[in-house]
Amino acid sequence: MSRHLVKAKENGCHSLFLSNELLVLALAKESRLNQFEAILDSIGCPETKYLLFLRDPVDQALSLYKHRAKSGMAPDIGNWPEKHYSYGDGLLAFLKNAEQERIDLTCRKFSKKEGALEEMLFKEWLGLDIELIPPTKTVNPSLSLSELMLIKKVRRHQSELASILYDRLLAVSKDQKAEDASIDQYHKEVLSNYLARYEETWRVCNAHLPETEMLLYPSKVDKKDSEKGKISAFSDRQMDEITGIIGDSLTFRFKLRVLWLKWRGRLGKIKKTDC
Repeated sequence: MSRHLVKAKENGCHSLFLSNELLVLALAKESRLNQFEAILDSIGCPETKYLLFLRDPVDQALSLYKHRAKSGMAPDIGNWPEKHYSYGDGLLAFLKNAEQERIDLTCRKFSKKEGALEEMLFKEWLGLDIELIPPTKTVNPSLSLSELMLIKKVRRHQSELASILYDRLLAVSKDQKAEDASIDQYHKEVLSNYLARYEETWRVCNAHLPETEMLLYPSKVDKKDSEKGKISAFSDRQMDEITGIIGDSLTFRFKLRVLWLKWRGRLGKIKKTDC
């Protein structure tokens, strides 16, 4: 932290801006927010304020799952939330800590609308009177759920092939992919069933948001109806990449690439063991 502060002063800055999506979970732990404030004060940051973007719970959880699932190693959606979803309890703990510590906290609802987040951050929160040119968003390129499920199945048979398949499917633009409505709805319903248990969390979140930016509450869905939606879909363009890999797998060059990926993975494990 002090290193960032020194760098800010060297550049003639009067404020230091920190951004990390996991910070809210770190500061949710008991006394952690109090300790964080004390550290900031001790290194010369006596005034602090916080901005927290909140997203509709199911959309946020699905986005998180898709990001974790791209390796092909994430559990099925029915088992994933129980072990890997932390925001239900984490958000509630952080907001209660924020009230107890009486920090200067602003909460806004996440928006996919072009330029919306920049407007809320720079103009409305930081109060900067500047012309905003929204950047081209290239963060977290994602695959469809059907593609992610296919990668997961491929990894069970050949882990190296899964990473090659990921790269090939990533090159297919969103408008060339098949509509994923069925399996997408299935995942949302499973997550909605799980997240409905955190009703207090979403109520407290909405109490911190402007009235026009309320979160959508997750609700219980009939599990039997959800099971009917586990249907994957692929467009001709996606199938071209999939069948292309099948054809490439017969070539000597492709086999060398797989062999290289295997050895690279083993070398990585050896280095970790040595450390």
